[in-house]
Amino acid sequence: DARYTKELSDAKAENDALRDDVAAGRRRLLVNATCPAMPTGKSTSAARVDNAARPRLADSAQRDYFTLKERVTTMQKQLEGAQDYIREQCPRVNG
Repeated sequence: DARYTKELSDAKAENDALRDDVAAGRRRLLVNATCPAMPTGKSTSAARVDNAARPRLADSAQRDYFTLKERVTTMQKQLEGAQDYIREQCPRVNG
């Protein structure tokens, strides 16, 4: 129980640090994204400018990502703890 509580606490701290790093620009949250095609007749050179806008998650989607990540980690640690408890406390029935 104490082991899983510590692992959960460590995972939450890691998730919080990642969230803070992404918000501060120290790390990037990369997603598989596509950009809309350039309209016919438009120059493609403008799309290659280094300071052009790049696709990114909306702020609300980014927050949702971290919330989901935290909840999945919590569920995983709770499940691991329950499985260990069952293995240790419930004897096998042979028969």
